Amino acid sequence: MIHQEIFLHEGRKDVSLTTFVIDHSGDFLHGRKRPSVIVCPGGAYLTLSGAEGEPVAAMFMSMGYHAFVLKYSTYMGEKPGLPKFGTIPPVNEDSIFPKPMQDIALAIKCLKEHEEEWAIDTDQIILCGFSAGAHNCGMYNVLSHSMNMPRPLLAILGYPVADYSIAYDLPLDTAVNIAIKGKPSLSPSDTDEMSILKHIDEHTSPMFIWNTAEDKMVPPENGLAIAVEMARHKIPCEIHSFAKGPHCLSLASEGSAVSKNDVRDDVAVWKELLLTWLRKYVKFDLPETAPF
Repeated sequence: MIHQEIFLHEGRKDVSLTTFVIDHSGDFLHGRKRPSVIVCPGGAYLTLSGAEGEPVAAMFMSMGYHAFVLKYSTYMGEKPGLPKFGTIPPVNEDSIFPKPMQDIALAIKCLKEHEEEWAIDTDQIILCGFSAGAHNCGMYNVLSHSMNMPRPLLAILGYPVADYSIAYDLPLDTAVNIAIKGKPSLSPSDTDEMSILKHIDEHTSPMFIWNTAEDKMVPPENGLAIAVEMARHKIPCEIHSFAKGPHCLSLASEGSAVSKNDVRDDVAVWKELLLTWLRKYVKFDLPETAPF
């Protein structure tokens, strides 16, 4: 495995791409190019969740994909912790929309620059995000064409924020607004600008969405609204809304669990459902039979 951290902004160490590139050694694929997945962890644009990064990358590697974990711009950057409750923190220009989304473009640019070295099929680059990371991936998916950025083949959204006008319950909601727009409260034009729903069009790539009905932090109405809007535009979309489970489940297994409450066998099947869905769109350059 080629495993390294690449910093995407000169003079900054808070935005980076960590590679989980499958090493083509011996008789293993003989250097044929593979599809890739860029993973964007959640964290409310304030910080980034470790449980939604490396464990997810390892999962995609086991499916045959090169994987990359993107640490995109967040409010806290390299600082640990979160802003203080009940305060209005100062503005951090680095985290304001669309800068986190533009970090995805830098990540894709990095993959294209290493296309031959890492054996990457640059026509098959997929985005996968969770919570705020899913919002970031979703916004990139719906805006990449109009902003002249490379389009992803597909987007995978775990318990996504679709639109900040849809009710959500975050104890640090003022800090989140500061992080993404530099102001304590959002106007209707702000929420429209950052709404996945408002920007879905014929150029949007297919999406796979999953969430849970019990998610109180980002209610399932968010994912369902995306699916409805995708259907209205006749763009392929698959959604799975599981009955039980809190926010931030990631793999919903011991591989990413922060507590026993995060181990949910009935939700963990999202990975198998995803693999079946991916096979509808992604092609691996494999011979019919092995040469031995």
